[in-house]
Amino acid sequence: MEVFRDLRRASGFKKSVKFTFGVTLMRENIEEFPLIVEWAHKLDVDEISAGHLLVFTKELRGSSLFEPKALANHWILKAKEKADELGVRLTAPALFDVDDDAETEIIDRATTLSEEVGATGMVPRMDHVVGPTTSCVPARESEVLAQESDAPAWAKEKGRYWCQFAWRQVFVNISGDVAPCCHQSRPVVGNVFQQDWDEIWNGKEYKALRKGLYEGKPMPYCASCSLLAEQGLVDYNEEGYIFEDKFPDQSRADIRPTKDKN
Repeated sequence: MEVFRDLRRASGFKKSVKFTFGVTLMRENIEEFPLIVEWAHKLDVDEISAGHLLVFTKELRGSSLFEPKALANHWILKAKEKADELGVRLTAPALFDVDDDAETEIIDRATTLSEEVGATGMVPRMDHVVGPTTSCVPARESEVLAQESDAPAWAKEKGRYWCQFAWRQVFVNISGDVAPCCHQSRPVVGNVFQQDWDEIWNGKEYKALRKGLYEGKPMPYCASCSLLAEQGLVDYNEEGYIFEDKFPDQSRADIRPTKDKN
């Protein structure tokens, strides 16, 4: 990454070639979030986009931040402070709503444990630091951290949703299938090996997706999207994050389905 940074500086492409960090927040790395911001600053990263882990298997349940919510809030705020200090653009999830006493208790226990193990702010996963559970309720408006960069003016109007995946990003798999995002119920809207890009990008499904967001009537897969919660637009709900083998064919990124030899 340092080589890429140096090449981008030397070539004069810093303004035209954007460099973005995508960070999945989980129990194993939440304490490192402020350090990731520092690292991104040193690498001239233009923006950090962070989101919560989606749990596809029971083995990943312990990595979710839906249990140590107070701890997640603490380090998200620390990362935000560091980003403001360094001038790094950071898109981070809205805070969970938690009981103040529970928050203090968990932070103190985590700090004590980190000192005991001689760590630098890092502690083991949630199975070792667990506090009282809380219900999923709307994040306090003053604590919403998620901010989309350069969102259009209409996105601030009540009832309308701005989504980077509808207008500025796209997912393409190794087979060429195109999807607007990573939601588990997302549609496949085309294939880059079989269609022109303009045909896909301006196709019927994409138009319906954008129209629904603009009019405040999102498609079903948009309405249940976890990103809306991370932007503080809807309540946090575990169903949007905890799947546990509901989608076995997508549960392991390192395993690809084998082709039928017949």
